[in-house]
Amino acid sequence: MIFRTIFGLLYFMVAGTLLVPAWCVVWLIGRKKPETKHAPSQWLIANLIFRPILWIIGADVTVYGTENIPEDTPSVYMANHRSMLDSLILYPHFKGLCGVVAKLEVKKIPFVKGWMDNLHCLYFDRSDMREGLKMILTGIEYLKSGISICIMPEGTRSKTDEVLSFKEGSMKLATKTGCPIVPVAITGSADLFENHKPFFGPSKVTVTFGKPIDVKSLSRDQQKNLGVHVREVVVAMLEGGPGHTVAFEDVVKFD
Repeated sequence: MIFRTIFGLLYFMVAGTLLVPAWCVVWLIGRKKPETKHAPSQWLIANLIFRPILWIIGADVTVYGTENIPEDTPSVYMANHRSMLDSLILYPHFKGLCGVVAKLEVKKIPFVKGWMDNLHCLYFDRSDMREGLKMILTGIEYLKSGISICIMPEGTRSKTDEVLSFKEGSMKLATKTGCPIVPVAITGSADLFENHKPFFGPSKVTVTFGKPIDVKSLSRDQQKNLGVHVREVVVAMLEGGPGHTVAFEDVVKFD
């Protein structure tokens, strides 16, 4: 495991350095039209950073349900959160442009902030509720412009197999835009790092994209406590095992 850790960190530093010229090219391309920076940045980060690093540290990722991801509209991906690597695992499998909600500290990692800004990523400051509201409002604008958003609604990593409560504030990304919610169930990611810190180690990881939840079909009363209901769907997917999906209406019953 120590060798995987060393090689993974070395690859990140070397690849990050080699991508500086690419970042400059992307910056030049996007000087007049900043929105054009996202697509090339997303391809570079997903395929030249995330995929190789996951391979080096031994992540054997199997993905199910990509056919459930809407192709004609931006979506709000909502996943359970067990590892700091969850975003890396998910990012190569999104359809279309997508930004990710990350904790504020990520901005301090070398080479990272410039790329994340290109990718319309959002930063969550758990210590400042006002900043959290600004983040949600910015995410709403991104969705309205056609950019999907991936968020871990638990707000922090669960240190057990239990899925923490989903923050109701994150549901506004969907309810205020009408964009579908794509529930995502991740298993095995904690075994890549969290379960044997400080080293990375191999693990079989599964990602299941569930059936999209049509928020627009829900009444205002039904949208109340939506975080509770979306969590129920993700928990049902996890309990059903890799590749198991459930329809929102089969899990959530309204009076």
